[in-house]
Amino acid sequence: MISKTYLPVGLCIYCGTTEPPLSDEHIIPYALGGKLILPTASCDECAKVTSQVEQQNLRGIYWPSRTHMKLPTRRPRERPKTFEVSVEKDGVEVVKDLPIADHPGLHMAFDFDPPHALYGLPPLGMVRTGRLSLRPIAEDNERRLARLGGRVTMRAGRVGYDAPTFARMLAKTGHAYATAELGVGAFHPLLLDAILRNDLSQLAWLVGGKPSVVPGEGRHRITVDIRRVEVGRYSWKSYVVVDLSLFTDLEMPTYTIVAGEVRP
Repeated sequence: MISKTYLPVGLCIYCGTTEPPLSDEHIIPYALGGKLILPTASCDECAKVTSQVEQQNLRGIYWPSRTHMKLPTRRPRERPKTFEVSVEKDGVEVVKDLPIADHPGLHMAFDFDPPHALYGLPPLGMVRTGRLSLRPIAEDNERRLARLGGRVTMRAGRVGYDAPTFARMLAKTGHAYATAELGVGAFHPLLLDAILRNDLSQLAWLVGGKPSVVPGEGRHRITVDIRRVEVGRYSWKSYVVVDLSLFTDLEMPTYTIVAGEVRP
């Protein structure tokens, strides 16, 4: 993924305040290796909210794979040296605490259906649900699993994980990237309630995925374009749509985020 620092914004891209201090925004989280930076783009209050959403994922669903892959961290002393797995054999389940060298590293993320907005549907108040997608990280992953001698269930990080929280992180990334590329005021934002106020009622309408893995090279890929969608007879809307592939090199799902609407 390319590194890019955009021109400073000078206001919070979430609430609109111009009151300092304004911090730089990592569009894709720093802890996932994100290198796209939008300077002076988030106030302290909004930064607390978006950081909390990211941390729930970084220390939840991404915690084991971040450790296996030695991704960036601002708190290296807190990086775990072991992870738990559940091993079931002959009807008996045992929890084992394994060092990283023995832990069967699997990269986990959610796979989503496409966002309903791109089908021309109105908001239906549906919470985003998804399927768990897994990919091996370690080259000797099969050997590590075999050594455990039973059916292995992976355990996530310290805070667990769920599809709506994962979708909120995608919403934050989509909104930030669309704003960085198109500019403040270039579109009517649709994701702010989900990002800032934990309003999950429109996540299935605005945040989703592609029906199949999109192959490619590199760690992450992100693009934005305008898509015209028929919403009724002789009626159309133009949506700002961000396509985001996190961990393309592991053939993980690609996400589609409807960041906003371009109005005439």
